[in-house]
Amino acid sequence: MSTRHKYTGILTSVPTPFDSKGQFNAPVLRQLIERLIDAQADAIVPVGGTGEYISLTFRERLAVVESTLEAVGGRCPVIP
Repeated sequence: MSTRHKYTGILTSVPTPFDSKGQFNAPVLRQLIERLIDAQADAIVPVGGTGEYISLTFRERLAVVESTLEAVGGRCPVIP
């Protein structure tokens, strides 16, 4: 069995939102994801390619991915 997936369409790399204190802002991320899904994004790519990945700790990256999975709710693939 293959573990590879063929992704097609719009694979959207989502910027990680931060609040005024530099903390991850989960409510704003949920809003961004809702807009992307409403705009028919075919997959969501959190913490990938927008530059902030290297400035996040492992726990922060995990929080972003978990929040993304929760917000997407199975409506499209999430590619961490």
